[in-house]
Formats: sequence, C-alpha cells, structure tokens
Amino acid sequence: MCVGRVLFTLSFQLAVPTPFRFLHYLLQLSPLPPHPLEALSVRRMAEALLELTLLETPFLRHPPSHVASTAVYLALGLVRYHDGLAGVVVLSGASPVALGGLVKDLSTVLDHEANQPQPCALLSRYKSWEELHGRQAREVAAATAAAAAPRMVAPPPWPASYTAPSAGHAGAASSTCPLERCIINLSAMSSLSLTTKAECC
Repeated sequence: MCVGRVLFTLSFQLAVPTPFRFLHYLLQLSPLPPHPLEALSVRRMAEALLELTLLETPFLRHPPSHVASTAVYLALGLVRYHDGLAGVVVLSGASPVALGGLVKDLSTVLDHEANQPQPCALLSRYKSWEELHGRQAREVAAATAAAAAPRMVAPPPWPASYTAPSAGHAGAASSTCPLERCIINLSAMSSLSLTTKAECC
C-alpha cells in the first residue's frame, strides 16, 4: 500500500539507478590527482571504462555502485595515481575481494577490446580526446608547475602489491597515452590484491 502511494505521488516518474549516476558521485568524493588536467584525464578514463561495461552482460549482476567504483579504481591505476586507490575501496562499500574481482574482469575486457584489429569505438574516442587534450596539455602544465610544485609532476611510487614495469616498458609508457600504456600495466593490475587504507598509506 505504501509503495503504491509513493508511486502515485511521483506519477510513476522513476529512474533506475545506473552506474553513471554513481560514477559522477564517486568522482566528486574520490581523491583524484592534484593537477586539474590529470584529474580530468582520470574522469574521462573512468567514463570510457564504464561505457565498456554496457557491452558486457556479466556486469549487470553487480550493484551499479560497485561497477562505477571499479571504473574509477582502474582509471586511477592506469594513470598510476595510486594515492587514491584506498579511498575508492572505502567509498565503494564493496569488500576488497569483490571489488578486486570486478577490477580483474574489467581489465580483461579492456585488454580484449584494446587488442582488436578494429578497437572499440569507445576506446578510440577516449584516445582521440587524450591525444588532443591530455598528453600535450599535461606536458605543458607539468613543465610550468615543476618549479612550484614538484610533487604534482613526480610519478607516484608503486604500492607493494604492484610489479613495476621494466625499464624498457617504462620508457615506452612515458610516450603514450594511458590507454596505450594499459597493455603494459594490465599484467600488474591483473595480479593486484586490494589493500586497506592503512596498508596503502
């Protein structure tokens, strides 16, 4: 009876909560990179990753908030801003084991799509944005901010649960956009064990 009253009061104008609703909420609360352009790159990366889940029915069985958290977590990992990873785990409301499984699943999807002869249009769109606004803009901003705030341009350290890329891979990664680097970093992400805030900080 109460449910019927609520529905009639709202004139049945209801919307199903989607992962994108939670994504924008999480991006407001999650610790993003301090540099505005780096933070914007994480936002665009998370949106592209979340759009990939729309093509995969297995993600439908998970709560939308967990799927959104997975996209934010993986985006932060791919751009190597590891200081924010523990905060995303806390905000997700999911257990580290459950979120870790989702991160691995999304990593697998991303790896598959990025290695197709004709990459997914969602990835191509992000790469176009990154090449136009991300890499060049960050290089200019990093050069400008280096003297005033070195911590903004220095790469963050790898957590103990990661395996850093080899020197050869690191050189290649520095000259490519995050989606191109993802193939290098996914091997590390796939064996990632999510850690608590105390372990990360």
